[in-house]
Amino acid sequence: MVEDNSFDVVMATQMLHHLPIDENDRDGAIKQAMKEIHRVLKPGGFIIINTSSTEQIQHGMWFAILLPIAIAEMTKRMYPVDQLTKIMSENFTGLEQTPNFELLQPLPVDLVREELTSSLRLVDEQPDRPPLTEGYLKGDSTWSLSTDEEINQAQVTLSTLLKNGGIFPFFAERQKETDRVGQTTFIVGQAKST
Repeated sequence: MVEDNSFDVVMATQMLHHLPIDENDRDGAIKQAMKEIHRVLKPGGFIIINTSSTEQIQHGMWFAILLPIAIAEMTKRMYPVDQLTKIMSENFTGLEQTPNFELLQPLPVDLVREELTSSLRLVDEQPDRPPLTEGYLKGDSTWSLSTDEEINQAQVTLSTLLKNGGIFPFFAERQKETDRVGQTTFIVGQAKST
């Protein structure tokens, strides 16, 4: 066990939705996590939480439109940002919410275009190869909530878009949604004195 007052900063990035959900006590796991973070922070230490709002999950992720089942499940797991901030206020002060689009620049279009063009060449060279690799699918917990059928349909949709030239308009449209809502929200605060 980590000793009390051990850290100047604790950062939790995209992990709160992995805590167990008790429908009878939805706040329980979050409150326990916040108490534990407060315990290990030095007096005046900082907490940085990176999470996503339900709107960011539903509209900010480029793949959301392809995975309605997984997105519905992920939405259930996400903790409302305002409610999370309220719970955090029991142990932390000076809490500020900042959507990521105010902190991070979007991916350069040329980089995305290069990646997609490379994927298109691979699909042309290996027609049975899906556009999204197994490694990519394991890189975000949302995909793990998808059914095999949902993933297969997403692969077919993306392959079709790659082959018919519709992939760039698809990503441009999805980017508009990402620009509107962002993908994540940071909540930063300082530990209250005990």
